[in-house]
Amino acid sequence: MSGSTGGLTGGAPMNSSLWQGLMQQALVGTQRMDAVDDAQWPIALQALVRDANAALPSAGDAHAGSIKLLRAAGAAALWQRAGHVPAAVDPPLALSAAPDDVQPMPTDEAVMRALNAALRDGPESLIRQSWHVLARAGMRLPQQTLPTALDAGARNSALRADLLGVLGARGLWLAQLNPAWKYAVGTDQQADVEQLWSEGSFEQRVAVLRSERGSDPRAARERFEAAIKELNAKERLAMLEVLSAKLSMDDEPLLERLLTDRSGEIKQLAAELLSTLPDSAHSQRVVAWIMPLLKLNGDGDTWTIEPPEKENADWPRDGIAIKPSGFFKGGERAWWLYQLVRMTPPAWWLAHLGMMPEALFAWAGKTEWKRSLWDGLLEAAARAPSREWLGLLTSMQESRLALQSLNSLLAAMPLPEREAYWSSRVKAAPRLVVVLIRIGELMEPGEQLSPQLSAQIVSALSQYALAADGASTNWSVRHDLSQALGSAALWLDPAALPELLAVIDKASAAGAEQGNVDESWQHVHRIADIRQTLTRVAEPVAVAASS
Repeated sequence: MSGSTGGLTGGAPMNSSLWQGLMQQALVGTQRMDAVDDAQWPIALQALVRDANAALPSAGDAHAGSIKLLRAAGAAALWQRAGHVPAAVDPPLALSAAPDDVQPMPTDEAVMRALNAALRDGPESLIRQSWHVLARAGMRLPQQTLPTALDAGARNSALRADLLGVLGARGLWLAQLNPAWKYAVGTDQQADVEQLWSEGSFEQRVAVLRSERGSDPRAARERFEAAIKELNAKERLAMLEVLSAKLSMDDEPLLERLLTDRSGEIKQLAAELLSTLPDSAHSQRVVAWIMPLLKLNGDGDTWTIEPPEKENADWPRDGIAIKPSGFFKGGERAWWLYQLVRMTPPAWWLAHLGMMPEALFAWAGKTEWKRSLWDGLLEAAARAPSREWLGLLTSMQESRLALQSLNSLLAAMPLPEREAYWSSRVKAAPRLVVVLIRIGELMEPGEQLSPQLSAQIVSALSQYALAADGASTNWSVRHDLSQALGSAALWLDPAALPELLAVIDKASAAGAEQGNVDESWQHVHRIADIRQTLTRVAEPVAVAASS
């Protein structure tokens, strides 16, 4: 009952005698309180309630009182909505006219339907991809889509960077009319970098920093340094995360200063970034703490390790916590060792012990401190990805930390190198659906798989028991299948999508014959249809380029 009236301010407020009576009856129960005194109700509302109760069940019906109460509440809500008077804005909003857009918007009705369908049904990757397609073609969102798109950005901050590129001047103007859309308030896309940085929204400033970090790391660092004093902790953290790309020793002085930042999160991130630079003073300090813990046996060929006997007061400044975390299973000394290992550059272990990653893990597994060493090494490897670790991490994908490290390593590779790795996994992995899920986790909105790998994936899917997985009584199997097929529909080369749908339709038909209908098939069709339609956005651009 309260859900139908929540937030209304006109008519009778929720604490009025009208609502108090109805809520009291609901709380006490209609069998114990079979009537509400409606003498004080407006005559029009009394008549509305009488009309609503005209067709009540017989008095002997056990539910008659409940039905009467609910009908009275419904009538009261309707009366209240009809009588609601919005509060006046004082002073009235002083708005300029919406500016003209420089960017064109799509005029193809099918494309506009596809954009709306992506925004309505998702998933998030498809929404971002659709906006990226528009931005690449130099277009903006249709103006009728702007409120829905701005609402989506308000709910999900991951959408904002892509949305800002396709809002256009009208969308940015519209954003100032709703406090929930303030994230998009700022200068338009035609503004120069300095204007965006000084006048734009926080999201726009982060986008400027990210773009500059990619093209001129030094300029981005200096821009961030100059702005540090005016940024709050949340903003400093977001911008420092941007600087983690293309990190070098040139960034060391800034990171060393941030080890004493007021924010604990920023201090921790600065320490972790420094730990990825083997030549940094931070890494040298951590190595100096690790070295005494390692001993080479008399045979000169076998290493042993023992955790610290006591804490070091200098550790916290370098991101090494002294007090064990609640999630950690082990004693205090094991915790200290884990903290030191996770802050030691992985390359140092390989060089100092003279081992490749596989041998390093085999050695660690034979020690009493196996878990501290393994977890610390994997976390360090995730921050400092190196191709030397690819084989080991591939063999350890059941480990959450190993998978995290593997994803970091693959994400650092150019797409052609990632594709070469994925091609080998499509051939060798025991479960194709898991490979497809992992591929999707590392793709960016502006990327798509090559025609060659797309064809290989479609061929592998045609040989896979899709119908059996779709009909499985195991929810996990069906869920993995849905994710895998959705990933294929999202990232395959668009030219391969008709063949993918043919494979899906065959599996769907086989399932239907057995009386099984799986939503996965329709889900893949929706994504593929949207992506195929969106390829038409690029057609005018291609025509213009060739003329």
